[in-house]
Amino acid sequence: FKHFEKATDLGSEFASFFYSFYLFILKEKREISLEHAHRAFHKFQSPVCSFNYALALLWSNSVEAAWELTDKFVWDRDSIQGGTDVMTTFLTLALAKNQAQPLYNLFTSPQGQEQDFKDRYKPIWYAILKKLDHPDFLRMGDELSQTVEEVLAKAEQMAIDYK
Repeated sequence: FKHFEKATDLGSEFASFFYSFYLFILKEKREISLEHAHRAFHKFQSPVCSFNYALALLWSNSVEAAWELTDKFVWDRDSIQGGTDVMTTFLTLALAKNQAQPLYNLFTSPQGQEQDFKDRYKPIWYAILKKLDHPDFLRMGDELSQTVEEVLAKAEQMAIDYK
């Protein structure tokens, strides 16, 4: 870990991101992960650092601060097109943190519609609808029901892992 810290101090955006995200994946040292995510974000202001900082903030239950960062990475074309798994992690963690209504608002916003979020993240969309007990949930096809249940189960596990 010292190598990551040294590389971060030398200005490596990758090291700051990787160190913080690595701790996130391990579900260890939340405060250190948040510190490095914060440092990288304030130093580089890139979409990837914004994403990482938002994850660390959600993990730390600073939900409002995390939502304030979403515009910095959610609508970034490179983040969206190259990072479906990355985006899925953020969306699922937000669902785990009981953020179904803000997620619904994100998906139904003009940008969400323009970026085809409902189609791109269809299982998460229906998980959001189910959490909100929204009538459009009934439009879900049977072929998606298992995947949506898996998303909800993943969100439940993340709620435990990242409390």
